[in-house]
Amino acid sequence: ELIHFNNPKLGVAPTTANIPLPPSPPSEYDVWAVPDDPCGHDQMPVEMPGSEPVIIQPSEQAKYLGIWLDKQLSFKVHRKKLLAKAAGSLEALRGISGSTWGASLMSMRKLYQAVIVPQALWGISAWYCPAARKIPAWEMARLVNELVKLQKRAAVLISGAFKSIATAALDIELFLLPMKLRLQQTVEECAIRILTGPQWACPRSAKMARKPVERRNGGWTPLEALVWKKGPLKLKLDCAEKWEEKVAFVLPPWERRISCFIEPSEAALATHDSTIQQRTQEGETSSIYTDGSGFEGHIGAAAVNIHDGDTVISDRRHLGTESQSTVYAAELSGIEMALDRAIRDNKDGTPTKAREVILFSDSQAAIQAVMNPQRPSGQYVLKSIYDHVRTLRSRHSASITLRWIPAHVGVPGNEAADGNAKCAALACAGGATDGADKPIIRLAAAAKRMVRERIQDRWRKQWESERTAQPTKRLVEWPNKKVLRLYECLSKPRSSIMIQMRSMRIALRHFLYKINEIDSDKCPCGEGSSQTPKHVLLECQTFGNLRRRLFDQLHKAGVKGLDYDTIVSDPLATRYVAKFMHQTGLLAQFQHADQEESDDESGDHE
Repeated sequence: ELIHFNNPKLGVAPTTANIPLPPSPPSEYDVWAVPDDPCGHDQMPVEMPGSEPVIIQPSEQAKYLGIWLDKQLSFKVHRKKLLAKAAGSLEALRGISGSTWGASLMSMRKLYQAVIVPQALWGISAWYCPAARKIPAWEMARLVNELVKLQKRAAVLISGAFKSIATAALDIELFLLPMKLRLQQTVEECAIRILTGPQWACPRSAKMARKPVERRNGGWTPLEALVWKKGPLKLKLDCAEKWEEKVAFVLPPWERRISCFIEPSEAALATHDSTIQQRTQEGETSSIYTDGSGFEGHIGAAAVNIHDGDTVISDRRHLGTESQSTVYAAELSGIEMALDRAIRDNKDGTPTKAREVILFSDSQAAIQAVMNPQRPSGQYVLKSIYDHVRTLRSRHSASITLRWIPAHVGVPGNEAADGNAKCAALACAGGATDGADKPIIRLAAAAKRMVRERIQDRWRKQWESERTAQPTKRLVEWPNKKVLRLYECLSKPRSSIMIQMRSMRIALRHFLYKINEIDSDKCPCGEGSSQTPKHVLLECQTFGNLRRRLFDQLHKAGVKGLDYDTIVSDPLATRYVAKFMHQTGLLAQFQHADQEESDDESGDHE
């Protein structure tokens, strides 16, 4: 496909298609040679040389890596096609679930997040960035509203709730990040991924701000605006910081890895004791303990070598704050420092060289990363680890073993490493810590964690100011994933009933009267009360026998408290509450659903 790009700010390019095709200059390559003066028009074809030259006519739009490109890079075609594709996938999901049948709520939620969300947001970082102001505010609001509507339709399908339920309430009940916040989180995480990838692939404008005159014709790019414009995301680094750089491979496939062992706790302790005893007898084994710690908002790492039972040689390193590094990277740094210590000990001219280096770490994640290095955040430490390994193997002929040891079980070396790591975490970057003269490496994982925490905080503030979901606000104080436990063991009809009961939008007389479907909201039981879910569950005398059976089941399940809010918010009670409401026969929507199906549902703890 061939497409000619033009900048609308530079005026309209000529589109006359009758300008003759310039002859292709002679070339020794079988590719199109760009002419010295590439003047022409946006309908100019390209001739591919060969024994039979091929003329490629330009098109108005072209697809590359799933991104639809138009002539002016406005991405209007891309947005339109992605919305249509996501809407089509959502309609396909209607064929596997409804409000009273089909796949469970949890399964539908997973499908939505794994299929429809990636389809709708594919390539969004190329065009969505309010800070760049490349799209008028009214058009940006319209596009976001389209995506909000898409998520609302999906949430109604997943939950089995009525369409009149508040969007904010559905997002809370299903723990779905509101679409506007999801868009912002996606583009910010994409920017971090680009900045921490190979530096040769990082755009120059992300490393060095362009001058205003250079931005005059094209404006801010989305990545450039996130980095250089003032905003909540801090991507511009201080002089003492440096982004990590991840590469495709830490090691070639044929290079031998470190011998790593992760044993059960008792076996690991027994192996440790025998290793220390053997080291005391032979004297050619170096045992070093490593640890990483997060303390008071800072990250530190340490490596400790205990000689003769009482002489402690320790190395410490401050890795920055929680917004710059992670405890996982600190655990790896402890291993790296231990190997560096082993190299220095063998260089110091000691009469007895360590022919075997045994490292003890209490982090299984770090050991597994060393055993199988991939592309995690903190990859630069893995590279340093294997640089030290090559040195020990080639220059000192030392064998290296990395073993897991349980934490906080009284092992002196592990306790000493933990204490030193906490001391390193508290030390400032300019203190007497190892490597203080080097810039702090800012990790992608730490930056993304800060983005997610800030987005969650914004979601919480939005929920606190919400005015359209009062029944749900009474039950859920802030966005919390624990709310999904209410629906984990429920079939689709029962989860739909629970959602409707919790939102107070359920086909009882109280709600039907509010939407003008009936003339009265009074319950037929004769007590003169409005027929709300609370009245039916706790007060209506028509269902006294069912209620006594329900309370017996709740008592056996260990449910404490029999008020309405407690019952509908307890994961141990929801399956019995939904079954009770179903068996009342008041909900015509569920009259054809099997009333006994929940007895065979997974998670029955009776």
